Amino acid sequence: MASEVEICNLALARLGDAATVVSIDPPEGSAQAEHCAMFYPMARDTLLAQHPWGFAQRRVRPARLAAGYLLPDDCLCVNDTGRAEGWHVENADGHVVLVADFEIQEIRYTARIKDATRFPPLFVSALGWQLASMMAGAVLKAEAGIQMGAVCAQQAAQVLAQAKNADGEQYAERPRHVAPWIRARGQGWPISGC
Repeated sequence: MASEVEICNLALARLGDAATVVSIDPPEGSAQAEHCAMFYPMARDTLLAQHPWGFAQRRVRPARLAAGYLLPDDCLCVNDTGRAEGWHVENADGHVVLVADFEIQEIRYTARIKDATRFPPLFVSALGWQLASMMAGAVLKAEAGIQMGAVCAQQAAQVLAQAKNADGEQYAERPRHVAPWIRARGQGWPISGC
């Protein structure tokens, strides 16, 4: 289980910076801590919003407003409303709401998880690379920062793909019923929408 500070130090090490930070909230006063404090929340939320992570899923019955259904403050993205179409998210009257042309009973969403100790190891690794890619220009400057940022972004994408696969394996697949007449058409024929 990694902490925010450990993830920041991982990112700095990946950039070749020997400094270690001891606090980013509030920043301890070093340039590295300031960079980490600025970029860490963006890097974390960017990765959280890219996949319906099991550790970040929440279900809620949203409150009904005149403009739509009020989304929780920690909602990064809505993953399920009970229907695939007929809804969207917008800002209305100072609130982020889900507008739907049907009644919403419950939504499933990806929450902004701030407790880094809840992140699985592969997510931590991807976050370290993502943070390094975002901080590269500030830490290394000029062309070296641009090049290192691109390398770190590529590494982040690779580890993120592994993390998504590992997270997806955490869930049992629903049993599928294949009608005999479809099965007769050919074994292994992919059936979508089941």
